[in-house]
Amino acid sequence: MKLTRLLLCATIGALFSLPLQAQEIDSTSITVLLRSTITSLESNKKLPENTATALAQLEQTAPRLEAIFPVPVTYSEEDIAAMERHNLTRYYNVDTSDKTADAVHEMLTKLKNNPLVESVQITPVIAKDELISVLPVAKTDVKKMIAGQNGFPDYTSFQHYKHGLIPEAGYKIGGVNSIAARAYSGGDGEYARVISTEWSHWSYTHVDLPQPFMVHDETGFSTPDQHDTRSAGIMFSKDNGFGTTGIVPKAQAGYSQFSRLGGRSLFRLGKFLQPGDVVQVGIQVHAPLPIPMDVCDNEDRNYCFLPVEAARSVADEISYLTQEKGVHVIIAAANGNINLDHPYFEGHYDRNKYDSGAIYAGAADPTNGMRADYSESGSRVDLFSWGWNVTTTNCDGVYCAEDKYTDSYGGTSAANPIIAGAVAQVQSIAFAHGLGAILPKKMRQVLVQTGHPLPFPDPQRPIGMQPDVDAAVKFLLSEDKPIEETRPPTVVVSGPTQAAAGNSVTLDASGSSADNGGTLSYSWKVLPHLEFNTSGAQLTFTAPALTHDVTYVFTVTANDGKLGSQKNHSVLVKADGAPPTPPVEECKPLWKQGTAYQVGDLVQHKGRIYEAMWTTSREPGDPAYTDTIDQGWGFEWTDKGACSK
Repeated sequence: MKLTRLLLCATIGALFSLPLQAQEIDSTSITVLLRSTITSLESNKKLPENTATALAQLEQTAPRLEAIFPVPVTYSEEDIAAMERHNLTRYYNVDTSDKTADAVHEMLTKLKNNPLVESVQITPVIAKDELISVLPVAKTDVKKMIAGQNGFPDYTSFQHYKHGLIPEAGYKIGGVNSIAARAYSGGDGEYARVISTEWSHWSYTHVDLPQPFMVHDETGFSTPDQHDTRSAGIMFSKDNGFGTTGIVPKAQAGYSQFSRLGGRSLFRLGKFLQPGDVVQVGIQVHAPLPIPMDVCDNEDRNYCFLPVEAARSVADEISYLTQEKGVHVIIAAANGNINLDHPYFEGHYDRNKYDSGAIYAGAADPTNGMRADYSESGSRVDLFSWGWNVTTTNCDGVYCAEDKYTDSYGGTSAANPIIAGAVAQVQSIAFAHGLGAILPKKMRQVLVQTGHPLPFPDPQRPIGMQPDVDAAVKFLLSEDKPIEETRPPTVVVSGPTQAAAGNSVTLDASGSSADNGGTLSYSWKVLPHLEFNTSGAQLTFTAPALTHDVTYVFTVTANDGKLGSQKNHSVLVKADGAPPTPPVEECKPLWKQGTAYQVGDLVQHKGRIYEAMWTTSREPGDPAYTDTIDQGWGFEWTDKGACSK
């Protein structure tokens, strides 16, 4: 076999592969996250009038709401509570395949304005592959090649992404230093389980790839695919003296089909996983259109790609896997050349606001040591690796011969399995040394902390660090090197907690501090609405004249330039001559932490009675979740008054 057999046929015109390219979804749909489940709302006979009205409006707007994650009948209360912690019981799908664009827009508007709806979005679509023609290539005699006849080649010297930190062969970046880590017990991945999650599976007949120990959610119509065949070769191609050798060649390799967004395949996969498993998700999605040109400047709007977590339900599925199952999930940051820190996304990719626990994989150009010009960027992109010139196993898309290879795999598609392989190698070594399953967020933190930056980074378009497997292992095995966490600012607010009409009130957050010693910036907001003025860390307002007492909840956010923290401060503005709130006639059962309360449930907590407005396990009385002024919606609890002893 000649080296030229490594190359993809030039006629295909594909310089790099996109994260999983799937068939087009047959119908358009909307994903809705409700504040409570439909079942709990419809079964409650004591709904407040405004909630009942909102429910009727919801059923009129979207009469075909279908639960995306129906609770299995075999689930225990503990299992259901785990789903609830990640919002999974409250996601619904609305089929809009028979509706016009105007009708879909009208439905979106009505759903957004319904107080029972927490969030709503058009379900993103998995990026679809372009059709490419591949000339058939005659198969060779595999047995003869294995026997050494025909000079079956060893391509491991071309797998620069696995090698040490010093760049080779004219490239500007080194590899993930996984070869050095193979000297440790577990370094071949023999204690790791890696599941590749893509549209179609790798070639199970390739001489250099293993048979899967698990096949999940296969429909029976899937055929071998070049994308997953390439990803599989990076992670776990065999150590057999020819072809390529994966980062974890002795790992147990599994496959799970990701057919469509809203298909709950990751959630269903969860029951077959165990702590420390590694899931590589090679998926990207089309950005919902229209998207502004300053967010995605690609003239062909079909190439505005986003990470799979652009679908909120998928992000919560991944959160369920990382936090409930202890599973490492690595996802492609996508090939849309989009900055995920752009204000357009309203903090959706801000880890301080939401963190699924996944690792986002960006891509570098090894020929110039810079971010690959197609790779997504931003503070949420944790790690990067090679996005061009990656040597691995291949399937030609037509015959899927047993002996195909390529040296031109690329995109975040290639970087993602490199990083997944690095995670699996570290986890396998940790198991071998008695450290057990590393928590997913700790694994991510260690790889970032021990990794290496781009030689020529763009501070405005960061893609994180390249993993150094050997350094990460040494870090974990060293007892005298505790993990140094970067902590968010400590926020302190001083000021009165009660005021009378006409009083001038000042709240001061200048006592806050940044863990990194930096300068803090501040922003304020208040509920319910109230006019106020700010000057840096201080806020001032004049207490309004009221007919009844009102508690205003002020929220200050302090940001050190990287991380932010919030603190609430409540001020009760007394109505002039307002009578004291009468006590409730009868006390109710004490609130119990961890219990999921349903709509209408009454509890006693710290001397007051609270009624659940939605399904909730949060603490009543918390100003962020408790209605103290009879606003009637938007809160999880309402304060019913003091409890008599």
